[in-house]
Amino acid sequence: MGGSILRILKRKSGLSTIAELVIGSAIMFLVIFSIYALFYSGTQTEKLTRTQWDIQRESQKALDDMSNEIRGAAQVADAQSGRIAFKNTSDVIVRYYLSGTNLMRTEGASYSGGVVKLEDVSSFQLSYYDSNNNQTWTPSSVEAVKISLTVTRSSDPACSISLISRVKLRN
Repeated sequence: MGGSILRILKRKSGLSTIAELVIGSAIMFLVIFSIYALFYSGTQTEKLTRTQWDIQRESQKALDDMSNEIRGAAQVADAQSGRIAFKNTSDVIVRYYLSGTNLMRTEGASYSGGVVKLEDVSSFQLSYYDSNNNQTWTPSSVEAVKISLTVTRSSDPACSISLISRVKLRN
């Protein structure tokens, strides 16, 4: 009895059946597909993270620049929910406003032209406060400005960031 099992094992060890070949190929396919899926998922996550980081960095830079300029303003000349104009310490009127999806900065008498400070802005809101911390729309009584902006990358709507800053005028 022991000799017949040994003969069967010897006979099978040298040859592969079609079933063994198919099962081996299927296992190899599953391993390769799993490695590919893991690699693809990792690259997609890295791409999303990089895009979010870029939006965060660009948005924060634009908000910091605007906040610093408003902080040093001599006086607010125009106080509306979607735009602001103020005189800086050099007596130049600086304006920030939304043109389409671009946050614009211009110097001078009108809200046209200027430099794009930030692209893909989906929301830009300004709120103004007086010395008693009451909301006001009277430019001469503005003591603080709350800036709210949301950026949504048009190429990837899943990448969106909202920032809020409150700035107290020094002058």
